[in-house]
Amino acid sequence: MPSNEVMGPVFSASASGLPTVAMGGRNLHSTRDPRVEARRFIEARESSGKRIGPGSLVLLVGACLDYLAECLSGFHEGIDIVSIQLSSDFRGRERPGARLHWYAGERESLDGFLLSLLDPDELSPLVVLEWQPGMEAFPEEARAVREALARALSRNASEAATTRASGRRWIANAVRNFLGVEELVMMGRLTAPVLVLGAGPSLPEALALLEPLRESFHVIAVSSAAAAALARGIVPDLVVNTDPGWWSFPHLATLAGRSIPVAMPLSACQPWHASPILVVDQGLAFESELAGRLGPALRLPSHGTVSGSALFLAATMGSGPIVVAGFDFAATASESHARPHAFDGHILSAEGRLRPGEGLRWSRLSSAHPEILGDSGWRTSRSLGIYASAIASDAVGIGGRLWRLCPSPVDIPGARPLDPAGLTALSLATGRKAPSLPLRPVSATDDRRGALPGILATWRREARDYLDQGPDAIVRQLPIADLLRCIDLPDWAALRRAGRRGLWVPESAARLLDEVETFLAALEKRWIA
Repeated sequence: MPSNEVMGPVFSASASGLPTVAMGGRNLHSTRDPRVEARRFIEARESSGKRIGPGSLVLLVGACLDYLAECLSGFHEGIDIVSIQLSSDFRGRERPGARLHWYAGERESLDGFLLSLLDPDELSPLVVLEWQPGMEAFPEEARAVREALARALSRNASEAATTRASGRRWIANAVRNFLGVEELVMMGRLTAPVLVLGAGPSLPEALALLEPLRESFHVIAVSSAAAAALARGIVPDLVVNTDPGWWSFPHLATLAGRSIPVAMPLSACQPWHASPILVVDQGLAFESELAGRLGPALRLPSHGTVSGSALFLAATMGSGPIVVAGFDFAATASESHARPHAFDGHILSAEGRLRPGEGLRWSRLSSAHPEILGDSGWRTSRSLGIYASAIASDAVGIGGRLWRLCPSPVDIPGARPLDPAGLTALSLATGRKAPSLPLRPVSATDDRRGALPGILATWRREARDYLDQGPDAIVRQLPIADLLRCIDLPDWAALRRAGRRGLWVPESAARLLDEVETFLAALEKRWIA
């Protein structure tokens, strides 16, 4: 253990009478007047042109006794100050000014804290201020905070980009699936272990181990892993699909002619075959309203990956062990996913005498996964790193019942490796699994189609009323805001940024309302005779 951790912070009074602190013989604040020191730090930053605008969210990292927070609250009105402390020794000793504090070693992970704090639409200008003495006194904690911030910002940027690209499709899919669903299944509690299958290249190895033990597990497969499981004679009890786009069709086409239930939010893509549906509610207000009209839905938190949603689902289904397989978040030197895979035909469509299939596979694999993981032969990428960090944060929260079969070199904290003997032990401990999920009735299609005009009329009226209320309503973010955000994220974000400062942007409001009117009119034309 480093000596500075053994000694810990030493608190004393400065010459001005204000508290100060040292650690390992090094002062973390001025011994003369720490408040003046903090003020000069802020003034120097401001004079260099790095002004903190109104409405900004300021994250202070390693600020120790938080003189920065005290001075900032006097310099600027209307800013939100949050202090990320690198040691819990400062708890309760800080100067006033920060709205929230997080301490290294808290039960709540920093990833979870930042996820709840940072707006995925980046609606508030974000300023990160590091207090260098504190960062140098706790170097390992400082590095962990920087990495967590990078993950959170990447995740938010990815989520905002997804909303901008797919928001309208989510609404259109929700309406289509509300009208088109034919069979529903009920959710029940499970006693046997749950095996969750991802589509990573280690999946075939895991399926070979699973095959003789199949009847001891409830098997949940993400949609892209269904073909590989079925090819080895393992029929999933449930397939999970959360993707809204056309790329889901090839994966789900594998289920045609089989009565395998699909767990999905109404906003996901669903082809017109007769799979029973377990309706998932991920919290979007328009989706929740439509799902509620079909009957009880399974409430799950939204996640940026279908693997994460499948993991949440498994955790909700029971309290027993959860085993994940094919959760690699990496590619091997020759495979980026388990085979057969719905996209293989697309990748090989350009195959010819001068363009052999293996060359096409390698070209795609090496460009999509440019980062080599040591000497293992595995490869990864920035996007897979974001997915892995998101899963890691969720895995820790499951609390000791998560196992990982045939793991890749990409670590998932909280998921313990499981060998073949351990898999057999789990199966022997629980015996055979319970029967499949039961069907439940769904209202007639004509009744749902008859209700749709009133639903769309209500959305239109609520959107107008909401925007008529100005900045106060925008900051409160009422349920109709989900619809506005998905239809026109740029103008919605502009209104939110202004609303936090008590301002209004009439041009953005007018454009947003026009987009809502046009989009809802298109839905009416498509679905209302």
